[in-house]
This record gives sequence, C-alpha cells and structure tokens, in this order.
Amino acid sequence: MILRNKYVRSMEHIQITPQMADRIMGNIAKERVDKTSHSKVLLFPVRSKKVIGLVATLALVMVGGLCWYQGNPSMIEPPVQVVQNIITFDGLEEMKSGIAFLVESPTHLPKNMEPIRYAYITQSIAEIKYSDGEERITYRTSQSQEDISGIYTSYDVITQITDGAIYGDESGYYLAKWQEGGYTFSIHTTTPLAKDMMVAMISSIQ
Repeated sequence: MILRNKYVRSMEHIQITPQMADRIMGNIAKERVDKTSHSKVLLFPVRSKKVIGLVATLALVMVGGLCWYQGNPSMIEPPVQVVQNIITFDGLEEMKSGIAFLVESPTHLPKNMEPIRYAYITQSIAEIKYSDGEERITYRTSQSQEDISGIYTSYDVITQITDGAIYGDESGYYLAKWQEGGYTFSIHTTTPLAKDMMVAMISSIQ
C-alpha cells in the first residue's frame, strides 16, 4: 500500500509534452507494423489522418465519375440498328417476276408522279415509290394481314372506305390502309390529297 502511494505521487510530477506523445504513438504504431508485417496490414500513425482523408476523397471522385458516366446519355453507346433486308428491281415487270405473289400497282396518280424505286422489303412487302421531284407517294402491298404502312402518326380525320380507311387532317389525306382478296395494301403521301384523289388511286390498282 505504501509503495502504491509513492507510485501515485511520483506519477503526479511526470508531465508528457505533445512532442513526447507523438514519439510514443509513433513507436507504438511502428511496433504494430513490425508485428503484423507478415499479413501486410499497415496501421496509420496519428499524423496520417490527412492521407486517409485524401484517399477517401479520391474514392468519392472515382465513384462520382462512374455514376456520371452511367447517367450521361452521350457516353452510352447507341443501340444497334437493324438494317432491313431490301431487294430492288429495275422495273415493275422485273419485280413481278422476282416476287412469289401477285403485285398490282395504281395506274391513277397525281400529276407528274413517276415511279422512282421498286423494292421487296423483308421478303414480304412489295413497295413502289413515286415522286414528282419534290413530294413522294409510297405504295405497299403484301400477303401479310398486319399493318405494313410503316406510318404510326395519329391523324385527326379518319374516313372509312371499303375494307379499310383513309387518314388525314383538315388539309387533306395522307394515308390509306385496306385489305382485299387476301392482300394488305397501303398508300402514304408526303403532301395532303383530296378524298377523291386518294380513293381514285385505290380504285385504279390492277
């Protein structure tokens, strides 16, 4: 008990300066590194807090950059586009001989409209494009019973015709879709047409 009291009184007279505290902590850290060097575990001394903060900051920058890359549309590769299988012909007769089903085409067209391309698309749709140098008309036919027009615009005006309908707005009609005799047909024009002209084209197909 006497020895203990002397020890306590002695410790009261011992003062540890900040420099001494740093040396003590450094020696403790060094000893721990030496003892655990075989497992490659490093214990950072007190003075390494700035280094730890820098490492954490760099990690946040890397994570933030990754999130930005994933969320930036301009950095994402565009989806692969599927190219349609298209066979072109030099004229209507060559098209008729090169397609397994009967191809009929309109004989009544707006003024100055002439055929500019004959094509067979995805081995199921016969297509003829007409142009007057500025506007275009696309005519399609197929044995498929699905919509073959390729036009998905919503029109304000829809007028029923035999086995189908014509579509447009207050300026005229742009699209016709109908079925007849086991075939599906469509006509699309880049300029609006009067109802009489659209119906006349449909009636002239032979």
